[in-house]
Amino acid sequence: DLSRAIETAKLALEGHGLKIWQDPRLQEISWGVYEGQVKTPELAAKLEKMILSDQPNGEGVETLERFTARIYPALQEIACRHLFDTRVAVVVHGGVIRTLIEKLDPGREGPPVRMKNCQYAVLNVDDHGVMTVDRIGR
Repeated sequence: DLSRAIETAKLALEGHGLKIWQDPRLQEISWGVYEGQVKTPELAAKLEKMILSDQPNGEGVETLERFTARIYPALQEIACRHLFDTRVAVVVHGGVIRTLIEKLDPGREGPPVRMKNCQYAVLNVDDHGVMTVDRIGR
């Protein structure tokens, strides 16, 4: 569900006359039958094991591999469509940007990326459509 990201985009773009485009591929990872449940430490451990697996789990929990394969092409398409634009804002949930940052910068030093509400990341796209992480804002 992109409703929170769409609401954030509307607030950020209010008064600028810019159009909001929605892409369902940029939805947060699917937790399947566990969607909306309180994550106890036991459930969190179970879900982590399920998302890191490369096998379907029968409970609808999306693997990290499938999640990445869904979101990365969507962001590449956005980058290529706007290759010669100065700036483009993409408003997504924290898990989407965190996964993208980890894919683009796998050797990143420091603690794991944890995106807070309204935190941002700046990505650069070169003339060939290659994305890199510029910085993670606070």
